[in-house]
Amino acid sequence: MKRTIILAIGNRKGGVAKTTSVAALARYFAKRGFRVLVADLDTQANLTTTFLKEIPDNTITAIFEKKRIPIIHVAKNLDLVAADADLVAVEKLLNKPDDRLILSRALAVVKNNYDIILLDCPPSLSWMTINALSACDKLFIPMDIDKKSIDAISYMAEICYQSATPTKIDGIFLTKYEPRLNVTKKVEAQMRSRYGSTIMETAIRKCSKVPESSLENKDVVAYAPGSNAAEDYQRLGDEILRIVGFEGETGSKEA
Repeated sequence: MKRTIILAIGNRKGGVAKTTSVAALARYFAKRGFRVLVADLDTQANLTTTFLKEIPDNTITAIFEKKRIPIIHVAKNLDLVAADADLVAVEKLLNKPDDRLILSRALAVVKNNYDIILLDCPPSLSWMTINALSACDKLFIPMDIDKKSIDAISYMAEICYQSATPTKIDGIFLTKYEPRLNVTKKVEAQMRSRYGSTIMETAIRKCSKVPESSLENKDVVAYAPGSNAAEDYQRLGDEILRIVGFEGETGSKEA
């Protein structure tokens, strides 16, 4: 492998299993042998507390002070950039067009140490969202079966135009999926009709192990590797690897 791929996972709507998806995919890619960096860009810091017992003093806010991006090793092949509530205050200071590139510049210093970098976007139009879209190579959107999620897809497409570089939606995957429900069938048919092949083949089935893993502050792949959700996230990970051109590969960077 000769390059590092940066993937943003985002949706304006909350509650679509965005952070759950980032954590599970990060764990799966790391298990596959890829050297993974995952960055928490959300002031709620839910991704951070999935991997750490408590929020550290040194978080992603350091990059706004022109300091080196702080990286914490959490598991084999898996590193984390933590977040905290201070992001709210820091983002209020950003107002220049060039501020869209702060994250991209910070990642440029460390990206060659990794195969895959995952960005967990906040569920809002924030400067961190714009920074993530400006830094990423590919954008994937989780979506639950709800009309508000459909509206949020259109909104995310609009946000893409505000990034520093051209960004498009590379894949939309369904979460909390209950295939036997009529509403699921209707919404899925509507989405596939509207977005075609952008709707990914893999859907993440609704699974009790997901909220259980959240209560234990763990990702579902580590917490319940034999569960439906863990199996689905592994299939989703393989599909993403195929989309980004990493199919059949393993990590190339030093662990």
